[in-house]
Amino acid sequence: MIIFFSNAKRATTLGLPLANCLYNAQNALYETLENLNVKYVSSLIRFFVFPYGKVYKLPNDILESKISRDLMNNSYTRQLFKNMCFVPNDIHDPVGRMEIAFLAEIKTYPIKEKLRKAIKNKQLAKGSPSVVARLALEKNIITQ
Repeated sequence: MIIFFSNAKRATTLGLPLANCLYNAQNALYETLENLNVKYVSSLIRFFVFPYGKVYKLPNDILESKISRDLMNNSYTRQLFKNMCFVPNDIHDPVGRMEIAFLAEIKTYPIKEKLRKAIKNKQLAKGSPSVVARLALEKNIITQ
């Protein structure tokens, strides 16, 4: 476990499920101790097992959103998750079709960014994507 967490990227990737598991384990043990029939034994065990009370909290949304952002890009986190399951590259398979479409979408990010900047700088007017793309081609903002 120490070797695995020595890599900061992997530690961030595993932070959410690990924090969630620790929180759930803590709550399960705490509730089990509360349900013991002999209250003084329950209190004594709880004192030794949880001397500072419940210390684990649910993971915050910042970590969750960071992992979500990493999964929406072709990042190390996404590759780590992809290596744990079979993702075909076949156009006839629904999962493979989604993977091919996702990778094609990632390739369009630079073009979309150029179009956003051109609209922001008032070089292009807002409109449907096909009209904006045609005007951007005419004004040499993007090329084929």
